[in-house]
Amino acid sequence: EVLSMKQTIDIINRLNIKEKYKYLNLYELSIKLTETNSYESKYFSVKSPFDKFIKLRKKYIKEPFDFRKKDFKKYDIDTRLSYGFPINKWEYNQLQNEITDIIKMYVNNK
Repeated sequence: EVLSMKQTIDIINRLNIKEKYKYLNLYELSIKLTETNSYESKYFSVKSPFDKFIKLRKKYIKEPFDFRKKDFKKYDIDTRLSYGFPINKWEYNQLQNEITDIIKMYVNNK
């Protein structure tokens, strides 16, 4: 879903459409909402879809699966969000602030 929205942004960006940046911004907002929707904010941490998958996997598959959260830091934030990899609380809060700012901008412009 996120990849298709990113492709749509590329298509709109190439077209000669009046006020296309308004559409691009709406798609960017949709992407951010979709990506952060599957993350669960806890008091001091954020539970990612990957964390949920590992927990569910351990329930049914008993062989060990070893991973370190610091291994995911080699990927940029966009890649981690696209694949549901772990992010830290600060990154999650930054994303939520960006989303809130974009929504406020749209509400104030109408």
